[in-house]
Amino acid sequence: MTACAGAPDGEIDAVLALVERVESSLARGRRAGSERPAADELVARVTRMLGALRDAPEPPDTTGRHTEADAELLAALHVFRNAAFAFRRMADATGRREAALASACLGMIQQGHDHLDRFRRASDT
Repeated sequence: MTACAGAPDGEIDAVLALVERVESSLARGRRAGSERPAADELVARVTRMLGALRDAPEPPDTTGRHTEADAELLAALHVFRNAAFAFRRMADATGRREAALASACLGMIQQGHDHLDRFRRASDT
């Protein structure tokens, strides 16, 4: 198992709880400002997690390359963070721009969930 595949479930669960707050705000049609703290914490938590995964030593039995599970977890984290960045930009947007950002956020969140599902399947093998 590589460093990414060994990411603590508690950290992933914390990220998902923040993603859920942003996602539910979007689903209710609420303005981004109402869940801005969740988006800020999502960016900070994912950035810390990515740094920790980057700096974690590789187990001795790996070739130094990312496994499929690693790639999926890293992709999920990056997409969730990008969704949080877009969500924060919604606070200053109106009209069609706000709707476009909301749609992009929801699409990125779904993509992140897809990557996370593939991470979990790859980690189980």
